[in-house]
Formats: sequence, structure tokens, C-alpha cells
Amino acid sequence: MQTLQEYACPPAEKIHQQLDATTLQQFIEHLGSDWELTQDHKHLYKKFHFQNHYQMIAFINAIAWMTHFQNHPPELELRHDHCLVCYSTTKINGLSEYDFLCAHKVEHLFQKHEGKIE
Repeated sequence: MQTLQEYACPPAEKIHQQLDATTLQQFIEHLGSDWELTQDHKHLYKKFHFQNHYQMIAFINAIAWMTHFQNHPPELELRHDHCLVCYSTTKINGLSEYDFLCAHKVEHLFQKHEGKIE
């Protein structure tokens, strides 16, 4: 299987079904870094922790900017020191390639800037 960086996602209009269990497992292994699937395998999520509220808001703004161009925003749950990022594809009531590709971009964004903001 290709890595998530190399994976060519089909156009959104061509996604009509959820990913099968084998593909979900392959994608989650490539994504790594504490991303998890809900028990029903319909949502992909991770909790990101921050040193302060300002870092969290900057991260959320960066996610909003990035996902605007993907037209696939995540659900966000905010607390004073962490943010839960959750992906799912509403059209199919489950997970698609887009969810994993966008999660990979969010993960890269976090890792690229982690610890650089004081």
C-alpha cells in the first residue's frame, strides 16, 4: 500500500461507500500518532494537547484554513488545553479516503509546529 503522502484520493463525487475493515486498518497504521477509530469504525479522531489557549486557537485557525481548500472540515471539540479533531464522511455515514488524508494533513501541521510556540 502507498503511504498517505503518495495516495491519490478519488474525486469526492466518486466516493459512494465506506472503507472496508482491511483498508481502515492499513490507513490507521500509516497515520499512526494516536489517531483512533470509534468502535463502530465510522469516525476517526485524535486529541491534541496545548500549552495554552492561544496555541490551541492558532491550531484551530490553521485547520480551518487548510480544510477550507479540501472542502472537508472536521468536527472540533474545544477545551481550555486540548482540541479533539474528528473526521467522518457524512455522505456515506462512515470513513473514506478523504478522512485519512485530511487527518494526515492535520497531524503534519501539528508536528511541524509543535513546541515552536512559547
